[in-house]
Amino acid sequence: AGNEGVVSETGEDSESFGLAPPQMKLYLMTKDGKKDSLLIGHKNPIGNAIFAQRNPDSEIFLTNYMMSTYMKKSLFEFREKKLLEIDKNDVNRIILTYPNRTFELKKVAFKEWEIQKPIEYPAELPVITAILDKFDEAKIKKFIDEKHKNLGKYGLSKPMVKLDLFFERDASKKSLMIGSKVSKEDKGSDGEELHYAKNEVYDPVIGIEKSIVDVLVTDLFNLRNKMVVSFLREDVRKIVLDYKDNHFVCVKDSSNKWFLGEDMSVQANQEKAEDIITKARSIRALRFIDYNKNKLSQYGFTRPQMEVIFKDKDNKEIESLAFGKITGDKIYLINKTKKLMFLVDSDEFYELEFKESELKENKETS
Repeated sequence: AGNEGVVSETGEDSESFGLAPPQMKLYLMTKDGKKDSLLIGHKNPIGNAIFAQRNPDSEIFLTNYMMSTYMKKSLFEFREKKLLEIDKNDVNRIILTYPNRTFELKKVAFKEWEIQKPIEYPAELPVITAILDKFDEAKIKKFIDEKHKNLGKYGLSKPMVKLDLFFERDASKKSLMIGSKVSKEDKGSDGEELHYAKNEVYDPVIGIEKSIVDVLVTDLFNLRNKMVVSFLREDVRKIVLDYKDNHFVCVKDSSNKWFLGEDMSVQANQEKAEDIITKARSIRALRFIDYNKNKLSQYGFTRPQMEVIFKDKDNKEIESLAFGKITGDKIYLINKTKKLMFLVDSDEFYELEFKESELKENKETS
């Protein structure tokens, strides 16, 4: 605190300056054990300063009013409020535990995650990213119980969800347990909906915002990658379109131009050919259907509406799709290569219906 002028060299009449007793006391201790103190009194009626002294017998001086403002901060304002100190890029495994189910997820490559339990399946990256991004900014909203004796009171003896984050660099783990909604007496002054929570490694029961709970309370469908294909655009050199009454083949040559027909005698509409790949890669599952080869006929796969086969430069199948029975505004789709079945929007089928004239390159004549 800066000294902005002495008003009493002997410390006399300290009561009139609000220093007997003081409005606030600040105690300081240096590394070498030396102690110091600062007593804060009333605000000076003139100017932006307050009366202060080192101890009851020392001189009274004026110091910056901001010192008083800073010292009036509550304990909550001084405390570290970061919910979980993590490096999200170092997280390589996530476990979400609920009262009746557990999900285990593992990072398998850069921006690529996989569900390990209860099934093995590619994970939905935006969902994983949302979980990890949430803890970049997530703060403790309220410290509720420092020395709790009954976690059940807060719904934390059997949490609604427990998050375990595992880190690759030092093989460590950080955990967060989330309990019930906070009771009326524990709500913040703004009435925000909070949930009880507890970091596994330290004691206080805390209040966290509902948006964190919303990100962590999820299900298997939400966690699963809903793309029906996983091939890379650049690997596709041939596309076979098989309709009930039509058959087209698009082939890409060494200069990356598309042609219609195995003999590559007719140049294809480049945009339309690429659009087939774009549309296939954008199809998203609305539902995952258990694959059973003995029940394929009931989903319309005995004579599919359409098959789309993607092949590589060696004419080997990369992935093959078949569209089956239409039900309302949805249609059954099977990835024959991966033996996976889905229910998707029927528009996905209609958008892949092309006439031969649409696939041919239109050359304008002047």
